[in-house]
Amino acid sequence: MHNRIGRPLPALGLLFFAACTGNAGEHGDNGANGFNSLVSVIAFTAGGGTAAQDRACPSGGDEIDTGLDDGADGGVAADGVLQPGEVTSTSYVCDGAPGAAGATGTSGAGGDAGANGFSSLAVTTSFAAGEGTGAQDASCPNGGAEIDSGLDDGAGGGIAGDGILETGEVTSVSYVCNGSNGSNGDAGANGANGYSSLTVSESFAAGEGTDAGNAACPSGGVEIESGLDDGANGGVANDGVLEAGEVTSVSFACNGASVCAATASEAMTSCAAIHTACPTERDGVYWIDPGGATPFQVDCDMTTNGGGWAIIFQSADPSIWKTDSGTPGIGAWSQDFSAIDYPMTELMLVYPAAGEYQVVTGVDASGIYACSGTGELKWAGLDENDFDAYHLGVVNPAVAKSPDDYVDVGGFDCVQDVQGWGFGHLAFENDAQGWGWDSTQLGSTVFAIGIR
Repeated sequence: MHNRIGRPLPALGLLFFAACTGNAGEHGDNGANGFNSLVSVIAFTAGGGTAAQDRACPSGGDEIDTGLDDGADGGVAADGVLQPGEVTSTSYVCDGAPGAAGATGTSGAGGDAGANGFSSLAVTTSFAAGEGTGAQDASCPNGGAEIDSGLDDGAGGGIAGDGILETGEVTSVSYVCNGSNGSNGDAGANGANGYSSLTVSESFAAGEGTDAGNAACPSGGVEIESGLDDGANGGVANDGVLEAGEVTSVSFACNGASVCAATASEAMTSCAAIHTACPTERDGVYWIDPGGATPFQVDCDMTTNGGGWAIIFQSADPSIWKTDSGTPGIGAWSQDFSAIDYPMTELMLVYPAAGEYQVVTGVDASGIYACSGTGELKWAGLDENDFDAYHLGVVNPAVAKSPDDYVDVGGFDCVQDVQGWGFGHLAFENDAQGWGWDSTQLGSTVFAIGIR
């Protein structure tokens, strides 16, 4: 750093001036008015803003824009609106991030079991043109059918559970109308007659209807098909039979849902126990817990031979016996009960297509998969594969069969060449799975096996 040394200045003479004050000048013009400042606040939610808003405030918030109302960048000055080109500053006030979820509260106490559901009923009443009630004739001038449906709940002064759809119980009324007669032709010929309307009602138990019926009515009900007897889609017109191609409408009247053993927490020891506790329950899938530890679902037959049967097999394929296959109550299935101490004394083989069955007495849980039974009929439950066929069913050891008209159900290890019902090999033929009922050989046939 260099130091600077000051030098003495020469003495200057003092000069005195006399200053005179002049007159004030004129006022200048007023300046132009300034522009008002404006503020705009735009609220936005998390993920619902612009890209800039969402980046600034991931949890949502407010965008605060400010600027002068000066019409900058093509805006309109002094219009009281902050336009995009007038914005000179943007800031954000952000919402806080969501707090952590609180702990789950304790479950409430279970509700009381609901009352038994009521059966659904449907009644179809046909009527000719002009011969119905006022409502029927107004709906179908050419005649047709009235379909009344409702629950058998005794509403409107009726009697609940009597199997009769009374007036007060009707909750739905629909009509299937006959077509109108054709008009006369120019030559005076009569027009073609309209086709008769046909209606077919078919009841089904839970899980035993069509796929559409099971989906519409999980607890069973009535499937109602209707259409004209017009021979559509390859049918025969005017034959009085509603054929598949003539069906134009399908509806369902559903049973009320089961209320006994309908959940795992309501499981009972067996289908027989459910039938005893709730004798009005229909065929369907229920929860049971024979061992008191792990509830599971089983298909209960509540109608055949007094009801209360646990159906543990239903199929045309005997090879799935003693396996867990399929879903109980739907299509073909089997459940393995070999490790379940099920309370039982009887076993039943059912031929559903014929509505027939055979019952073997004196069979407990240990005899389901063995040769067992104490009565006249015996159970061949080994499902052994002899002569290239599975053997499973009921036999009568006291009745020998001739070699040309039966299926040998007993197999090699139970009782051979005797009267039998179920699966086996065709007599004196190898490599041929057989299905038989007494002395009748059948084609591939579904059999069901129940225990009680």
